[in-house]
Amino acid sequence: MGKDKLDFFQEQERINEWELMGANQETLSNTEFGYRDMNSRFLNMEKEFYKGNDLAEKINAHEERKKMLESAWHKNTSKQAKAIRKNNKHKNQKKPEFYRDLSLAQIEILMKNSDRGGNSEEYNSVATDLEIYNHILNSTNENEKMTLLNRLKESCTKYLSEKTSPVTTNGKIRKAMVMAISDKVTLELQEIRENTFSNRAETFKEFQEDKSAESVNKALLAHYNMLNLVLTDNLTITDDERLQLDEHMVSILNELKKQPVDENQNNVMATKFFNALGWASNTPRRVDIGALNERGSEFKKSPLKKTLYHTINPLSEDEDAKDMAKQLVGLGGKNDKAPRQYYSNGITGKGTYLAAKSDNEKATDKNTSVHCWRYGKDLGAIQLSLLFNENARIVDELHLRKLVNNKLMKDYPKIYNFFIHSEKYTYGASSKEYFTMLAALFGYNTIKAFNKLNTPDNPSLVDYYVTTDRKALTVSCDVMMRLKGTEKDFLDLREE
Repeated sequence: MGKDKLDFFQEQERINEWELMGANQETLSNTEFGYRDMNSRFLNMEKEFYKGNDLAEKINAHEERKKMLESAWHKNTSKQAKAIRKNNKHKNQKKPEFYRDLSLAQIEILMKNSDRGGNSEEYNSVATDLEIYNHILNSTNENEKMTLLNRLKESCTKYLSEKTSPVTTNGKIRKAMVMAISDKVTLELQEIRENTFSNRAETFKEFQEDKSAESVNKALLAHYNMLNLVLTDNLTITDDERLQLDEHMVSILNELKKQPVDENQNNVMATKFFNALGWASNTPRRVDIGALNERGSEFKKSPLKKTLYHTINPLSEDEDAKDMAKQLVGLGGKNDKAPRQYYSNGITGKGTYLAAKSDNEKATDKNTSVHCWRYGKDLGAIQLSLLFNENARIVDELHLRKLVNNKLMKDYPKIYNFFIHSEKYTYGASSKEYFTMLAALFGYNTIKAFNKLNTPDNPSLVDYYVTTDRKALTVSCDVMMRLKGTEKDFLDLREE
């Protein structure tokens, strides 16, 4: 798959995940999201991907959707916009000061209500970047917020460079709104930047004075946050700062390597890393089996919209896999604490491995389930059914390789070398058993594994994924247990 295709697919995945986040799936104007139809960043990537008649059909469809959404924006925000204007102590809408005390959510309402018979591409790029940002604001971390803030800042800058001297009243109002957004975003970005630098410096100083587990974990998290922002192009640092970050993080990781893990965890570097980040303590969303079917509520919220299967084989003939299944779903811990995640060995990195039907027309859930039972051949084996939810951050393995080679390996050689030598090569030198940790540096908690056997002449019917944060998963506690040979029966883990 070519570079442009990988980038485009990854962008689609990212947008899908953002759209699924939030307390509800409606925008502030009670419409569907406009990003895919009206944001120039996405539309330009799409033009590179599609050619000929396919592109013409896409452009026509976007134009129709644009008209529909702009009309709905104006209609659905009328009452809210009127109230915002009425209650504002500033009266001149043509000045940025009018919007100074308003939230970005309120400005989104006013932007969508501003109708001049067809918005410009630059205007709609600002509006749709703002729409996504406001939607995920209360349900994401600062690193992801900064991605969207930088995109919003970029769109504001482009709009203001194109609309330098508006003549009409409406044009002056629109410019004032975008100027106000740009100012608010600049302040927010500056605050995140300052906090990132101060946290990194303070925690490293504490780490140098005290090598306790608490100080090591705090320092790792602060350095991880800065590295993630830099690797995702959300933060620019000097060469000296880059060299220092590379050196300091490795010294922290070397201390982290000495930490113990829970008795029911895999004693590997990935476990220690995700324990320190706090990901291992997150639990999946537990639901009844009906919520996972195609008409179920959770299925509709899944970015992949495919059932996932995970099979656990017992450790010995004298026991079943029930306790390990409970650990995965977050049940059966001590002192009312959920058990932390078990990070299994695998060629794409340590984590929880999952199977889903591929996009091949011959692939089915039934065949995927049967295929997955191969990993649970003994009596007492358990198979779970799951979905990815809105917290999944999925990266294609080929895209991740490109990111690692172009950014991490080149700019942070010490960090890169630490990770690639941090795990034993259980599956041979070509395996990437450290890969899920590298994915986490770029903000991803799930990798879609590359299948080198998947060819046009022999297409794969099953896709594999590996996840390092159970928060990305929705799981049914109604599981299947192998009783006699291929015979299976339902078991409800919550009743055990």
